[in-house]
Amino acid sequence: MRLGVVRADFRSAAEQRPGLLDAPRERLDAAAEEKRVRIVRAGVQSVGRDQWDAARGLGMGYLQTMRWVVLPQAVRVMIPPAVGLAIGLVKDSSIVSVLSYIELTRAGQILMEKTFLSFQVFGIVAALYFAICYPLSRLALYSERRLKLGG
Repeated sequence: MRLGVVRADFRSAAEQRPGLLDAPRERLDAAAEEKRVRIVRAGVQSVGRDQWDAARGLGMGYLQTMRWVVLPQAVRVMIPPAVGLAIGLVKDSSIVSVLSYIELTRAGQILMEKTFLSFQVFGIVAALYFAICYPLSRLALYSERRLKLGG
């Protein structure tokens, strides 16, 4: 019930200054998109030229080469940095919250200021971050093992 009150208070403050909350989030999204593009490009470029030539030699077109030869190999290379990017975005969003828009850490700070239960509130916030990041890292480990990567 209290959390709903915190969110309602935040929305009223956001309505007073429209557009203020969009800029840092958009910058974070743009930076993440640039990193995603680099990850995909690196994955595709990691496939050897001989693989491309072999696919062409078999008479495959560009789309067939990408679907059946390049992407299955590139995905193996893309998984670890993509999961690292996802975990980094969770962490970076908490930094952006200091500047502008509400997210988990900021909501915890507001709740702590209203209830004065700092240890309990930030314990729950830490548990929620752990609940978000740990499954992502386990998924990456599972994917790497399944694809026989990382060691």
